[in-house]
Amino acid sequence: MSPLRARMIEDMKLAGLAATTQEIYLQAVRSVAKHYNRSPELLAEEEVRRYLLDVRERNARSTQSAVPLLLPERAHGSG
Repeated sequence: MSPLRARMIEDMKLAGLAATTQEIYLQAVRSVAKHYNRSPELLAEEEVRRYLLDVRERNARSTQSAVPLLLPERAHGSG
C-alpha cells in the first residue's frame, strides 16, 4: 500500500467516515488516477478540479437525457 493511500485511509477513519464511504472515496481516487494514467501523487490540484468538473458535466448530460424516460409528459411538452 502506498503511503498516500495509507494516509488517506487513516484520515478517513479519523473523520469517522463509514467503510462504504471510504471505499467510494478510494474508488474516486482510482478513477482520477486512471483518467490521467498516473499516480494521484503526481496530479496537480487543477487537474483534479478539471476532472471533477468533467464528471459533473457528464452526469448532468446523462441525467438530462434520462428526463424523457423518467418524465414522459415533459418530453411531449405537456405538464
